[in-house]
Amino acid sequence: MKAGEAMTARRRSLMAVMGICTLCGAFGMAAGQFIRSPDDVARAARAPEPSLITAPVERRVLSNAVVTRGDVTASQRVELVADATFGGDASTAGSLIVTGRVPKQNATLKEGAIAVEVSGRPVFLLEGARPMYRTLGPGDKGEDVEQLERALARLGFDPGRLDGRYDGATERAVEKWYGKHGYEPAGPTAEDRSRLEAARERVTRATAALRAAQAELAGAPPDAAGPLRRAVREAEAELAAARRELAEAEATTGSRVPRAELVFVKELPMTVTTVKAKVGKPPDGTLLTLSGGAPRIDVDLASSYRRSVKVGGAVEIDDPMTGLKASGTITSIAERPGTSGAAPGMYRVRIKPRGDLREAGGDLNVRVRIPIQTTDGQVLAVPEAALFTRADGATYVRVLRNGAITELRVETGLAAEGLVELRSVQGRLAPGDEVVVAER
Repeated sequence: MKAGEAMTARRRSLMAVMGICTLCGAFGMAAGQFIRSPDDVARAARAPEPSLITAPVERRVLSNAVVTRGDVTASQRVELVADATFGGDASTAGSLIVTGRVPKQNATLKEGAIAVEVSGRPVFLLEGARPMYRTLGPGDKGEDVEQLERALARLGFDPGRLDGRYDGATERAVEKWYGKHGYEPAGPTAEDRSRLEAARERVTRATAALRAAQAELAGAPPDAAGPLRRAVREAEAELAAARRELAEAEATTGSRVPRAELVFVKELPMTVTTVKAKVGKPPDGTLLTLSGGAPRIDVDLASSYRRSVKVGGAVEIDDPMTGLKASGTITSIAERPGTSGAAPGMYRVRIKPRGDLREAGGDLNVRVRIPIQTTDGQVLAVPEAALFTRADGATYVRVLRNGAITELRVETGLAAEGLVELRSVQGRLAPGDEVVVAER
């Protein structure tokens, strides 16, 4: 063997030995990862030190509640229908035509506004609880007249004393009110004018008769004066009666407010929701539909909850879509299930929201939370998981303070929303203290 070949062989042998050593070292390291002493095994099997999960004690009102949904609607809905007494004359009913003042949909109509014009006559809106059931004019008396007087006063037209009497001051206020809007109030009817003319003629005849009787008495001899004096007295009585009739006719003849030209609604302003009136067309059926007044919410309540809900109870209102949050009060509960629009077996509950929910825009369907049981004000409350019971049957909580745990005996009350009311605590416990709810 040559010297070069011998050197190459030795190098190969050295490399083989080094490779074997490397493999052995790697095997030893791998084996060390899996081969453990008995102490290592014991330590690995021992449970880790537990850590505590805590929650704060709260002071708050707790309540159980029924959650349902309801539509926000207007408390008033008024349909304007053409009446036959526009201008105070029912004979024009067959020739009525819408002539103007037609509002746009969603328009807002305030008190004193003209809702529409029919045959050149206005239809006014005024605020009042009593509907307009008759034409009002001089000589009329009643609560409806007083309602008109109060509305005129609010609008700045002085009707005199608010006494429910349509007198001269009321008539002048009506004339100014109509005149401000460019209209003349309805005048006397043909019957009123005929009655007034007849009363005037009676006064004229009675005056002439009295004068004739007085002249005859003045020229008669004393022995014939007796019957003539009686004739004068009778003529005087007739003239007095004629004058009373004329005064009554004059007091009841003048500017009037026809039934068709005034609509009283409980609360204004109102919004025009539908418009069917068209200029130049007869006012057939409903001309306008108005809605307004304070909003309300109607919800249906299952019979099982009926006894737990009372009129005057508070509710919570929200709408996640708009971010609306409000409160409200229950104003009425149907006496029987399935009535007032409720589904069979359900009670209709009406709610008055606090604030104007119409500001949220559009028709709203909101979520309503009706408490059926609540604490009397704010109470201490802890999560249900914080409570545990010992063999003596008592209930306890564990309070974590400064790394130390103290067990306190408690008496519980209402449970709601995952929390439990603490009615009494044997020891010190305050809002913000941490109670143990779990371990891990």
